[in-house]
Amino acid sequence: WIFFETESPFRTWNSFRWYNVTIWDQMNLTVTYAPDSDITYEMYGVTCSKTTKNLEPKNYALSKKNIALWAVSDCLSSGRMAYVKELQKHYPVDIYGKCNKKLLCGGHFAINKDCSNPFFEKYKFYLAFENSYCKSYYKEKAVKTMPLETIPVVLGLPNYTEILGEGTHINVRDFKSPKELADHLHKLSADDNAYNEIMHKKLQMKCTSNYKHTNMLCDMCKELHDRKGQQSTLPDMRKVWGVKENCANSREFFKEIDGGSLGEFKISPVYEMHEIK
Repeated sequence: WIFFETESPFRTWNSFRWYNVTIWDQMNLTVTYAPDSDITYEMYGVTCSKTTKNLEPKNYALSKKNIALWAVSDCLSSGRMAYVKELQKHYPVDIYGKCNKKLLCGGHFAINKDCSNPFFEKYKFYLAFENSYCKSYYKEKAVKTMPLETIPVVLGLPNYTEILGEGTHINVRDFKSPKELADHLHKLSADDNAYNEIMHKKLQMKCTSNYKHTNMLCDMCKELHDRKGQQSTLPDMRKVWGVKENCANSREFFKEIDGGSLGEFKISPVYEMHEIK
C-alpha cells in the first residue's frame, strides 16, 4: 500500500474520518509534501536562490494602493478570516474571491482577466495566509507573488525564510497582534526606501518549481523495485500523518499572534483538532 497525499492532515482526515477503513496500519510507502516522506512530492514547493541580476532603479511604491490584497477561495474558518477582520480595523484590506461575493477574482489558481498580475501589483501587500497550520505545509499563495511587484505577508508554520529568502516577505508570526502588524504595514507604506528595499531583495530571488510529476512516478517505480522481496510496514498513518502530531491547534496558534483581540472565534469542523480512530 502507498500513502499518497498532497493536502494537510486536516484535509486528509476530514475526508476519511467517518469511514471504517482498516488499512492505515498497513502502508508500505509514503508520498507526500513532507521532507521525511519516502518520496517527497511537492506540487507547490519551490527552490529560491539569490541572483546577481541588476535591477533598474525604480520606486516600486509609486502609484500603488496603500492597501493589502487578499484573494481567498476557501471560506471554511481556520481562524485566518477572524485575523483579517481584526487587521482591517487598523489597515485596509481588499478581500477578493468566493469569500466576498462583491469582489470576485480568479479561481483556485488565481490568474484570469479579472485577477491578473497587474491587478496584484496595484497593491503594496498581498496576504498569503495558509488554511492549515501544519509542518512543511504551504501552497501557491506566497510562491506566486515572488516574481510580482507586491510584498507577500505570510502566515503558516513553514520556515518562510528558508523557502523564499531572507528579507523578501513579512511574516505575521513576527508580530504580537493584528494592530502591531498594521502599524508595520503603515510604516512601510509611508517609507518608500524601506518598501523598495524589501521589493529589491524579493525580485533578486529566482524561484524554480519542485513539482516534477513524471519524476515522482519514476521515483515511485524505482523505490518499489528496490524494495522487491522486502516486507516493510509503516506505523499507523493516523499517527504518522495525524493532526495532533503535525499541526497546530488554530486557537492556540492565533493566541500567540492576536494580542487577545480575536476572542473565541468560530472554527470549521474541518480544522478542529480531532482524534482519528
